[in-house]
Amino acid sequence: MDDLPPKLLHLVRRTGTLCLNVDDPGWDDARGYLFDESSATLYFPVSRKYRPAQPEGFRVLIWSQPRVVVTGDLLPAGTDDEFAIQLSLVVRAGMKSEKARYMLLDQRTDRPRQTRFKLLIRDLAVAQD
Repeated sequence: MDDLPPKLLHLVRRTGTLCLNVDDPGWDDARGYLFDESSATLYFPVSRKYRPAQPEGFRVLIWSQPRVVVTGDLLPAGTDDEFAIQLSLVVRAGMKSEKARYMLLDQRTDRPRQTRFKLLIRDLAVAQD
């Protein structure tokens, strides 16, 4: 994480909203995300239509000013350990544990939602308009 640009990392840290379609961003593909600074990882939901065939080089647009393109490897985040990380991030951000569990757990199975993914950040760049 030391090699990521500090100013852009600050934008990722404070913004909280990303867009899955970097080339044509819109609210229909916007998502809230959780940022784990210790591992330079973003956690967020990804519907099937946005899941790439190759998880390497996945890009998202951080809706900050200026806009930031984050590139990394997209992987499922449905294990119990990843659930615990996400829960601690949400609670640390001020959400009550019960609400956070509702957001992160499938209510039918009480298991972590399979639509939650993590993006292991490799690169940050200012978006070109």
